[in-house]
Amino acid sequence: AVLTFEPQRSIYYIGEYLTFKCDMRVGGTDDWEYILYKSGDPFYGYYTNPVFSFPLDEHHSGDYQCCGRWKGSDHEKCSNRVSINVS
Repeated sequence: AVLTFEPQRSIYYIGEYLTFKCDMRVGGTDDWEYILYKSGDPFYGYYTNPVFSFPLDEHHSGDYQCCGRWKGSDHEKCSNRVSINVS
């Protein structure tokens, strides 16, 4: 699985929108339920949409990772981690 984000920068500002996309690389997007983790804790999920978009505040700094669970099973795949710094 691969986690991408837009816009791609090293520093983000309060009020900006950040969009994460979770690509499981297997099956279709409708085959998975998605969860976004921030610093190891569940942040959004479980959703059938692999795209997560939200306005940033100072609490959004941290490491993000997405995981997908194959619908109707316990099979789960997790992505790389990305680090976000909000100032």
